[in-house]
Amino acid sequence: EQEQEQEQDQEQEQDQEQDQDQDQEQDQDQDQEQEQEQEQEQEQDQEQEQDQEQDQDQDQEQDQDQDQEQEQEQEQEQEQDQEQEQDQEQQPQQVEGQISQEDMERILESLERQEGEIQAKLRREKGQGKKSKIEKDW
Repeated sequence: EQEQEQEQDQEQEQDQEQDQDQDQEQDQDQDQEQEQEQEQEQEQDQEQEQDQEQDQDQDQEQDQDQDQEQEQEQEQEQEQDQEQEQDQEQQPQQVEGQISQEDMERILESLERQEGEIQAKLRREKGQGKKSKIEKDW
């Protein structure tokens, strides 16, 4: 009987040891899973940060491009205004209601430039490319 009890005790101890081993393995597995999840989260965070930085860089570049374009347009307008003022000062007074040939040409050129700038701006905003040339076979 004592031997049986000792055997039972030993079996119980072995069972307990096995249970402890299994618990330790489960704990290790859980720890590994948590570490993997943390690593994945860190990678995702890094990717998001990189994406945000890229977006910010692109926004800054676009802003700089727009600022440069606006500055160029303003400079062109100032040059045109200066040219018009100089032309007005140089030309003799004309009869009211009449426009000289040179004034008409300057106005047309100015309008054409402005139209070209506006069309270029619209193309940039709409993202359209260059117009393709259509070949006609008649």
